[in-house]
Amino acid sequence: MNRNKKQIILLLLFFLIISIPYVSSQLNKENCSISMDIEILDPSAVAYWNFNENNGSILYDYSGNGNNGTIVNAVWTEGWNKSALEFDGDDYVEFPYSTSFQSLEEGFTIEIFFKMTSYGTQGGCCLLKMARTNVEPIPLFENNFALYANSIPDENNIMICYSQFVWEIYSYQVPLNEWILLHLVAQDVPSSGYPIDLYLYINGTYICSGTSADTIEHDDPANVYLGTGINENAVLTDFFYGIIDEFGIFHTSLSSSVIQERYNYYANLDHSPPEIISTGYFSYSFGELNNFINWTLIDENPKFFKLYKDDILIYTDDWENGSVLKWNVDSLAPGTYNYTILASDTRDYITVNTIIVEVIPSIGEFGDSLRFISIASIIVIVVVVRKRKKLNFLI
Repeated sequence: MNRNKKQIILLLLFFLIISIPYVSSQLNKENCSISMDIEILDPSAVAYWNFNENNGSILYDYSGNGNNGTIVNAVWTEGWNKSALEFDGDDYVEFPYSTSFQSLEEGFTIEIFFKMTSYGTQGGCCLLKMARTNVEPIPLFENNFALYANSIPDENNIMICYSQFVWEIYSYQVPLNEWILLHLVAQDVPSSGYPIDLYLYINGTYICSGTSADTIEHDDPANVYLGTGINENAVLTDFFYGIIDEFGIFHTSLSSSVIQERYNYYANLDHSPPEIISTGYFSYSFGELNNFINWTLIDENPKFFKLYKDDILIYTDDWENGSVLKWNVDSLAPGTYNYTILASDTRDYITVNTIIVEVIPSIGEFGDSLRFISIASIIVIVVVVRKRKKLNFLI
């Protein structure tokens, strides 16, 4: 091998080494999983509406039984837990006939989370009405059910109606403009013809109990109404004034401990968005290794996060309160990059934070520039060698 060939080979090896492609930056995640809340949708739910749609005219049932309601006049507003419906005296939600509402005489729990803004007119504010309708066109009011947030003739105390003319007054007056979680529990309900024991809980605390004169049969229900009652002439009356957020009907008698746990969940909901702690700016010299950007995410009710690089989504996952998220940004080309994290909690509050990553030019960048020069140099060397050989041949 002559001297010229050796020089060419050495030059080719040199330029090959400095032309090795960069290693792409890697995304690493640590300590990212979601903490679970209590099971709000109890397995015994015959219907459960969380009011989180925040738009439209349908209130969707999340129990799986399809008991969706039609919203009439009520408007969407901010609730205690995300969105809610506001009622102002001529509004209600109507639910169609459903076999899942039957057999309430076997034991049940009704849960309603609401805030009353007025004691209303007529007979008071009716939260829930379930009437039988086996006599047309006038509903049969024997063994029907109605839950009143207050009864005006009875000093605004909570009232339960078992028929149009039989009711039970509970010695508790719901305060205005305060969120109330109400549970009405029927326990040890015997067969038809015997009394029913009903227990009232307010904000997780037992208040009082009462006994009905008859069972609550619901084997032939008419439409169920939320936010209004219905009188003996089948006319809607006793409209509710205020905001209703969560509403559930359960085919079981929830225990006092479960009721307390459910209240604690709502009472402790975080009303603030997630907090994100970061440096806000990060830089390193081109070619350096072990470069990480960090975020610490803080929220009592975490849900998910999304990571963007220069407005392009590159990763998403769940997270835990206090999670430290780390991303390796080694071997980025010199320049400036925006890494943005969006963190959401279970109440859909969102916080966004951006870290600017700057990669400072260094000798490594010069070597990158040499790659272009190296290719051009190789071409020149080859051309020169070929011309020289041609000239030697002619000589």
